[in-house]
Amino acid sequence: MKAKVDSHTPDPPTLTLIRAFRGSGFKGKVAVLIAGWFFSGLFPKAPGTFATLCAVPLVLGFGALSGPFKMILFVVLTCLAVWSSGKTRDLLRDEDPSQVVIDEVVGYGLTMFFLPISWEGLMLGFFLFRGFDILKPYPIRLLEKGLAGGMGIVADDLAAGIYAGISGMIIRSLFL
Repeated sequence: MKAKVDSHTPDPPTLTLIRAFRGSGFKGKVAVLIAGWFFSGLFPKAPGTFATLCAVPLVLGFGALSGPFKMILFVVLTCLAVWSSGKTRDLLRDEDPSQVVIDEVVGYGLTMFFLPISWEGLMLGFFLFRGFDILKPYPIRLLEKGLAGGMGIVADDLAAGIYAGISGMIIRSLFL
């Protein structure tokens, strides 16, 4: 059950996330900042798409790193995504809050492990990732529904990232 402004009107999502931030301790604040990708999840229309765009600087930074260090940093970010998504989900009392967008950030980041860090690669990865994330072809939807907490929020986006990355590699080899 979500918090109420009064007994008849539910909070709008942005107010709920801000209240969760303000009303929580240090760990809760950190979780909300990470899960909401520094409040990009408050974007009123298509917050997942907006957060994916906001992930481009991170992806560019990853592109400048060497393979092993890049992989370690990505694993750490994914673990933070699972933790912060679960914690924020609990704070908001919502199974899959739309304001939690760190899952899109790690999903798009995973997509870009398969593609070159170029404008062409970034755009191809962006559109393919968003398409797979929105459509959730088999078995992506099962991951979202079958796993609990933060893992359920993040796993489907990681799967969409793998689908998008492999599809991008195929498209690049056939057409580009």
